[in-house]
Amino acid sequence: MDRRTPELLDAGGLWRRRWLRTPECEDSTSHVLWMQGEQMHVDLRLPAAAKAFRHAPSLSALDAGQLRLLARAEGFAGRTTLVDGVCTWRRHINFQGPLKGIDTGKILQTPEGLREIGIHAPCEALWESVDTTLPQARQMSNSQGQTLVILWTATRFAMGRGWHERTIHTRSLLEHVNYALSCGNHSVLARAFDQEFCFGRMEDEQGVIEHSTQPMRCGKKAFDAAPLFTRAARIRVQISDFHGQVREEEFRVERRSVAMA
Repeated sequence: MDRRTPELLDAGGLWRRRWLRTPECEDSTSHVLWMQGEQMHVDLRLPAAAKAFRHAPSLSALDAGQLRLLARAEGFAGRTTLVDGVCTWRRHINFQGPLKGIDTGKILQTPEGLREIGIHAPCEALWESVDTTLPQARQMSNSQGQTLVILWTATRFAMGRGWHERTIHTRSLLEHVNYALSCGNHSVLARAFDQEFCFGRMEDEQGVIEHSTQPMRCGKKAFDAAPLFTRAARIRVQISDFHGQVREEEFRVERRSVAMA
């Protein structure tokens, strides 16, 4: 089999994971997408069953079992490095909250796609290319201190919105959700799910969501795309809270983060 060690630009574009294999299981049903820019990435991993939640009016309409399942989704965004075939994804924001070790993998370019081999865990995955267009990228923040990482091309986007400080917490998202459900505390649930990782398409100068950690947002507007294409330093993002109420939040380019491709 023809294999070679890729450069990071070889990994640029949009990828879909075909399968994941570990000693315990093989997963080819989860919906997993990865968009990689010159430096930045956004990653989304949804359980197949979460697709059924698209017709719910809000997160608050889901029952306890459905919320627990959704709390097992994954989404993260940050900066990527690739040195001597070893890829490291540094998570600036993480849907699950606390980080568990370093996310690294040996990457090989094969005729089937990018093959990822775990370094700190025995696993292997195959990524197939969806779109080789190298996206532009920005890291931004709002007045509440949330971080936004957004990658985009003329036709696609990937976006992560979350709290950087949650990466150093000791309690995972699922633990927060289990606690909130056990005591019926909807305010804790609302805070736990006050984040979103999504992928979508550019349509009529808008970002339209196709896949999200809030599945009921699929088909909805995420943002007006014009500021991205005019290199504006701010963008207004549509945010849906736990009860389905939609508001706009302004995010601005962080001073330490220039517009990055």
